[in-house]
Amino acid sequence: PPRSISGTIRDASTLAGIGGVQIEGECETTDGSYEATVLAGKDGSFTLPALPGKWEIEVSGLHKKGYVAKGEAFSPVEVNGDNIENLDAYFPTYTALIHGTVKGPGGSPVTGDEIVQGQAFINGTFYNTHVSADSNGKYCMGVLAGTWNIGIDGENFKDHCIPGLAPPEPINITVQNGDTILHDITLVRSGSIQGRVLDDTLNPIEGVIVSAYLGKCWDSFVTSAETDEEGHYTIGEISAGTYYLWAHIENIDTCPAYRDTWYEHEPPTLCNEASGVNVMPGHTTGNIDFNLEPAGGISGKVTNRSGTPITGIAIQVMSDFNTNTCEGKLLGSANTDGNGNYRICNIPVGDDYIVRTYAENIAPGYIDQVFDGKNISVCDEATTVTVSKGAVTPNINFSLMVRYEGDFDQDGDVDGQDLADEATSNGSEVPIFKFALNFGKSQE
Repeated sequence: PPRSISGTIRDASTLAGIGGVQIEGECETTDGSYEATVLAGKDGSFTLPALPGKWEIEVSGLHKKGYVAKGEAFSPVEVNGDNIENLDAYFPTYTALIHGTVKGPGGSPVTGDEIVQGQAFINGTFYNTHVSADSNGKYCMGVLAGTWNIGIDGENFKDHCIPGLAPPEPINITVQNGDTILHDITLVRSGSIQGRVLDDTLNPIEGVIVSAYLGKCWDSFVTSAETDEEGHYTIGEISAGTYYLWAHIENIDTCPAYRDTWYEHEPPTLCNEASGVNVMPGHTTGNIDFNLEPAGGISGKVTNRSGTPITGIAIQVMSDFNTNTCEGKLLGSANTDGNGNYRICNIPVGDDYIVRTYAENIAPGYIDQVFDGKNISVCDEATTVTVSKGAVTPNINFSLMVRYEGDFDQDGDVDGQDLADEATSNGSEVPIFKFALNFGKSQE
């Protein structure tokens, strides 16, 4: 049944409500994507209808009310059985102005909704505000004292489809309280990147997202494009420079059927080995092609021996496993969530993988295992796991024992009664082999 998320948008200094701003919510579930939008009342209060799931919430229109927007005013909100109430957000009034004109290389004005972006880290808070350029290219942005990175938002600019032009590199502007700073933004001649995405049998893949970044490893996202039914993509209207491209498939229902990859390097998960793609003004850099490897994933749950879920346990999938060291080539990893569940995607298709835990640092301390149920000391008895294309191999589960370490024999004997009493008093589970383990004997 529908639920709701309610709260108040407030002035950070006076705590008064800010009315008339827009609250937008988005939720991705296995059933699809859901959006909801409401306006805050005169007192700043809002009630957003919501289905069960994790909601991302944003506030827009703050600059029109004299306030500065934050990069993340709300943390993601999990809606389950109950309504979410008293979800308030606080925003400061601006204390300085940056204004100017957005124009093309020839000086003609450029207009667009919320195309001018300002970002700053001030006193530990990330601010991210957008304003529009009017029919004369004029913009005016209210800011706080600090150093602001001012430029054109690539995604919003792309929506306006201005052929042959691209955003320039943003610049940093230091602002003091009471300043009014003039800063014009001149667009540059654009270039583009074209290519094709194929599978391991050279067939085209539709629906792959190719994202462009200014740096390696997801540093400074610029824009993206999606492949068509023939696997072709075009990243257009970008400024001259060097870009790093990442091809991936977005799928929240299951693990994608292909492994994501950065352009022109092996193996596909080492982002720091990506090759840069150069773009020149007025030119198209072509033949930037990808061949994606078939992939799938695994999922499971980690509990203690009493069946209680354990949060934060690291799970790793390995190939080329060495049974002497209990290590191998890492293919993917994930940590268990609050219910002890995990899912690892982007694993190449195969049938000889080893899955193990890294749990010793999670209180109260656990003995690591390899799947299926073997302690790490006998990792040569691990059961291999198969990963199939576009599928998640389920029930790769672990039931971990607590590791007890320390001087437990306080009464001078070696019957382990002190350890047993301690385990009973604090609710821990202590298997009998730990007594032998603490005396340096075999775990068998």
